[in-house]
Amino acid sequence: MSDLLNVLEGMHGGDLMALKLSKYVTGTFANLFNNETNVDLESSLTVFSIRDIEDALKTPAMYNVLNYIRTKVRAHKKPRLLVIDEAWIMMQSKVAANFLFQLVKRARKFGLGVTTITQDVEDFLRSEYGKPIVSNASLQLLLRQSTSSIAALEKTF
Repeated sequence: MSDLLNVLEGMHGGDLMALKLSKYVTGTFANLFNNETNVDLESSLTVFSIRDIEDALKTPAMYNVLNYIRTKVRAHKKPRLLVIDEAWIMMQSKVAANFLFQLVKRARKFGLGVTTITQDVEDFLRSEYGKPIVSNASLQLLLRQSTSSIAALEKTF
């Protein structure tokens, strides 16, 4: 991203975009977004953890991880399984939820099976993309749901 920032700073009219991008290169979010990726998806199991990232950055971090995975999977088609735990994080942003929906819809074309996991299905379904993602799944498994959410879940499932 620092290369992009340098290009924008040298372009006529790129000042505003460079200013907005600078916090991701030299500011608050630099450690998260301004590094080279050194992940090898060819191993048997690869785990990305966003547990220690502050809450405000979890959605963009998960979005970046999923976009990276999608790009790699599309380039090298072979059977794989993607498990997205705490998938409700993606549902907090309309853009991220749409991205997840598109990923789920197209994953099979690239040999990718997608499993989304969330503890609170109602949180997931509040997004306009929640129900289409659930409907696209060949299998839905509900375990130990809150009694207060049973009526809404019964209607959906």
